[in-house]
Amino acid sequence: MRKVQGTITDLKTKGEQPFANLVREQFLLQPPVKLNKQLPNEGRKVLLFSDGRQKAARLARDIPHEVELDSFRQSILLAAQKLIDQDIEPKLSGALYCSLLQVIDEHKLYFFEGQDRKSLAYHVQILHEDFDGDYEELIENGDIELLPRFKTELLRQLCHPLYSVYTTATGYVEPVKREMARVERKLKEILSKEDIYVLTMLFIQEMLDRVAIDSTIHFYERLKIRGFGGDDWGVEKGYIPKNLENIIHLYVQSEEHKKEIVDALFKLCTESEGRYYLSPRKLKLIPGIYTTWYKCNDCKEMNIVAAKNKCVNCLSENIEILDVNSKRLDSEKGFWRSPIQKILTNHEKISNITVEEHTAQLSQKDAKIAIATTEEYELRFQDIILDVLEGPVDILSCTTTMEVGVDIGSLTAVGLRNVPPQRENYQQRAGRAGRRGTALSTVVTYAQGGPHDYYYFQQPEKMISGSARKPIVYIDNKKITKRHLNAFLIQTYFHENVSTSAVASSILSSSLGDTKSFFEGTPPFNYEQFKKWLNDNIACRFRDYPVIFDLIPDEVVSTEGILGGDMVERKWYIVKEACNELVSELERNYEKVKHTIQPIDGDDIAEVNPNDKFLDFLFNHGLLPTYAFPQDLCSFYIEGKDERTGRIIVKQRPQLEINRALSEYAPGRQIVVDKKTYRIGGNLCT
Repeated sequence: MRKVQGTITDLKTKGEQPFANLVREQFLLQPPVKLNKQLPNEGRKVLLFSDGRQKAARLARDIPHEVELDSFRQSILLAAQKLIDQDIEPKLSGALYCSLLQVIDEHKLYFFEGQDRKSLAYHVQILHEDFDGDYEELIENGDIELLPRFKTELLRQLCHPLYSVYTTATGYVEPVKREMARVERKLKEILSKEDIYVLTMLFIQEMLDRVAIDSTIHFYERLKIRGFGGDDWGVEKGYIPKNLENIIHLYVQSEEHKKEIVDALFKLCTESEGRYYLSPRKLKLIPGIYTTWYKCNDCKEMNIVAAKNKCVNCLSENIEILDVNSKRLDSEKGFWRSPIQKILTNHEKISNITVEEHTAQLSQKDAKIAIATTEEYELRFQDIILDVLEGPVDILSCTTTMEVGVDIGSLTAVGLRNVPPQRENYQQRAGRAGRRGTALSTVVTYAQGGPHDYYYFQQPEKMISGSARKPIVYIDNKKITKRHLNAFLIQTYFHENVSTSAVASSILSSSLGDTKSFFEGTPPFNYEQFKKWLNDNIACRFRDYPVIFDLIPDEVVSTEGILGGDMVERKWYIVKEACNELVSELERNYEKVKHTIQPIDGDDIAEVNPNDKFLDFLFNHGLLPTYAFPQDLCSFYIEGKDERTGRIIVKQRPQLEINRALSEYAPGRQIVVDKKTYRIGGNLCT
């Protein structure tokens, strides 16, 4: 009996799939915004909010995975049907891929991510230029090489235990005519053509259930589909599962005839390292929308064939024939079949969605790169295409930083992955949609199972209506005031010397220069010169910079209880105190870390030491206002090769405050950055 391996779970809604389906419907229900043929979804956009970088990153990774499962299935079945209409067999190895490229071009689709996305778009361009009607020739001549990612995605569509074309009753795999004729010649003495077809189809499906197809695919891709597995994939020569053995026994009883049948069926396979896999070159994909299916009322399995009027899964005779117009077939599989039927019959458009992450994890920008990853995704979200092979971004999965982020005036849809902490958070996020007088905007809030989300799910009016809380700002803190004075003094000193120094531009472009040059370098941008500048201004009581006194709130003076003199005199006391403390703190903190600091050499700003840059040094030692941003940070470096120069660069550098990094960046943990999953490792030095 055919089984789906897995664990017993409850029926509670969980994971990204239900949210992905909600977002997809929210996305597709929007009216077109821009009638531009180069925009596959005509300017429709959705902005997603999550409370947490990793939650937003996982959404950006998982939503395309869920949506693509359906859109890719629709695309390959349409591609197969196009070939069938031209009397061409939709072979899994070549013709199907080229026909898929045509479908992608016609429907302006983008699949996959990263380099695979660009390669697929490039293959579409080649097809545009070189196609002359011969699908196989493009592959055989080497003009287009079958994309490995296409193979793995096709594997998922053929072998997934829950969402394959066979399980969803949308399609099936059968031998190409030449291979079918070869099997028939070998077995014509013992079986009829109809019986041979039944056994062949069952053998193919048994192999697909074991993910035993295409020996060139890496075992890890098979493991992701099956969810479990040992060291060996494929099957041994002559292996037939018990279920198929029972079916064969219905047709022949002779062991010799059984062996002939098995040998003939294995002609559809190729051998690799002693294991056998179905050969994609010998198989083709057939849409199953207009095909009769057989439903067993005992084991509830649905199959494309029946064996002597019996269920091929449990051998029950209680089977029901489901034709194209069957209401039962539509009720059970219509969710997957109906969209494909509309595409094949009514020529409706296939839609796929591009989702990208927008969090502080992607703010890293190498010195040789023009814009950071977040900036690139913002532009693509606004349909400003930087690379035609990449295309626009349809959905941006972001954190709370986008509550006051990029203004997309035409945005009409916002999705919230969880109920926000407070009413003002909800209002700020929901208010991103419908800013320019659109007739209708939608906001979908997905409540999770925690007490916070449950409370507001039961009483939504407390979240979506009412006045926001009034913010409270405490302005009588002397320590914070001194940090603002430090920022003013350092900024003014550097700006004053910009016009008089030849090295000013390079100093300012690297965050006020490096720490070592400031403390041990030559004037004007060094510690001794800065100390002299401070003493000169103290001597004249900052006559040229009277605005410095406006930085000190009257409440600070009152709280400090400074007696005597007017308000200006009392503020002068605080300014002088701040100047003296800044000089002593700079010198004291540099003495503690100077043995660890290296000068920054030219454009090489790898920033291995957090105090190498002078601006970072000031922040790390509490000399500048932090505006509630964390100071003690730990970086996670993701390196890669620059496509243009070939040199190793820091592609991403997510950071966390040290107390969170101790757990999230611990060895063995996994994090998601830019739709890639990384496992944390470490080196032990004893």
